[in-house]
Amino acid sequence: MAVYLRGKTYWYNFRHGGKKIQGSTGKTKESDAIKFVNDAKKELDAFHTSTEGQSQKQKVAYLEKRKATITKAYVIPIETSWASYQAKMDAISPRRFDQNKSYWLDFVSFINDKYSKIKNLDEIKQEHIEAYRDQLSTIGKYDHKGSRKRQPLADRSIIEYLSLMKTIFNALSQNGQYFENPLDAIKIFKTGKKKKKANATRDVLTEKEQAKIIAFIQSDEDIPSTQYPKECNFINKAIYITGRQTGLRRGDISYLEWNHYITDDKGRSYLALETQKEGVDVKIPIKDSMLSELIEGQRGKHDFFIFPELAYMYEENDSGISDRFQKMLKHLEIGYKRTIKNADHIELIKKAISLQGKGAINKKDAAAMCNEKYTTFLGYYKKLPAPKYEYKRTKRYSIHGLRHLLAYQLYKSGVKMDIIRQILGHLTEAVSELYSRHSTEEDIDAALEQLWGE
Repeated sequence: MAVYLRGKTYWYNFRHGGKKIQGSTGKTKESDAIKFVNDAKKELDAFHTSTEGQSQKQKVAYLEKRKATITKAYVIPIETSWASYQAKMDAISPRRFDQNKSYWLDFVSFINDKYSKIKNLDEIKQEHIEAYRDQLSTIGKYDHKGSRKRQPLADRSIIEYLSLMKTIFNALSQNGQYFENPLDAIKIFKTGKKKKKANATRDVLTEKEQAKIIAFIQSDEDIPSTQYPKECNFINKAIYITGRQTGLRRGDISYLEWNHYITDDKGRSYLALETQKEGVDVKIPIKDSMLSELIEGQRGKHDFFIFPELAYMYEENDSGISDRFQKMLKHLEIGYKRTIKNADHIELIKKAISLQGKGAINKKDAAAMCNEKYTTFLGYYKKLPAPKYEYKRTKRYSIHGLRHLLAYQLYKSGVKMDIIRQILGHLTEAVSELYSRHSTEEDIDAALEQLWGE
């Protein structure tokens, strides 16, 4: 039966007379949803039979008119669409409310002026959304007010506009009020980014290193010399917890939407989405309490994205996420060996201060001994110069390596390769097998112990 759970409501998706019919049943129980679809099909069959003498075009038109009746839908005029959404929306701050309202009314003004024949939401199609997106990216807001010159909107702002529009269409599609969201087929995010060459080899984190990362992201400790440390800490927390439990890529994690997060009637939570790279549908059960608590803690922060901080950073500077992850690894000395670059200089300053204190040399000679300005050297009596660290990479740890880590752990636990392939969204088992080929020092030690140990 073509019913599926979306949020807390069951939706239907089937074909009748060569026409795709899709929408909400308005039911929260699967049995009620199935009965609803069966009744709808019977009614459609009756309508289809009664129009047998007419052309296919007339049948389709008749069917389209009757779909609203079957699903107990009602027409939503564009002019009252904001009021309809306002009655369903969650409580938000006054500032966010005014911002969202201005975004939506700008779109309404565009439709009213450019497509004056369109009066209801069900008449808005994909091409109308694309035309509005082009308006934002090339000219700017349609209903522009104020003395400032109108300018094209930045990618981040366009994402805000289209994300809100998609949220509103989704909200008004509940209980069969609307059938198809015209933004479902729209690529909100810019495409064509240059693909980076994949690394030939990757390492997986050991259990001790994983425990060290978990302890750090659960603490309030900041990474030294980091701009916006709290944001940096959250990005690393979201990427690590989500990546290690789901095996999703950096981009898929960054663009996770609230409609990807579903809960069935038994209270089990999943992340269900189409992966960006392969275009494969994955449905990953959430078994880690840390991940479920992380996601639930994001409620109310954004209407569309689960992790808006990641979404915006990935769109503007995707490498910034990886840079912050590597900073955390350097700080924890995981996969990096840290040395003090100016260690010899600091020791020389200590020696010069010691000699001057013993009366062997005066302060000017002590400063000359360290090749420092006299005034600068005087400050070292109170505080030595800060150590300058340099890092040498010893292992190839990365965000993508979290996918390898999950594949390796599943394989080590005896999970079949086909299941691993489905979890990671690989097209073939050969790729999943490649991901699972990691042996840690503990594995090698255990294997030799089993062979040679007494």
